[in-house]
Amino acid sequence: MKVRPMDQADIAELRIGSIIRNRGSGDAMVVVSRRSGSMTAIRATEVTNPDEWLVIEPVTQ
Repeated sequence: MKVRPMDQADIAELRIGSIIRNRGSGDAMVVVSRRSGSMTAIRATEVTNPDEWLVIEPVTQ
């Protein structure tokens, strides 16, 4: 894997599931949706210790 700064062509080539990293914060994110000229990416965190977390809105089925 080659890590390098992105340009407009790189942004156009990103797909859902692409992993990107913010150059300022170092946070890695995963692209989850694409629109014309922009996209949405989210940060993922591993949850292992329940004492560290609060449930804000549980999903019910």
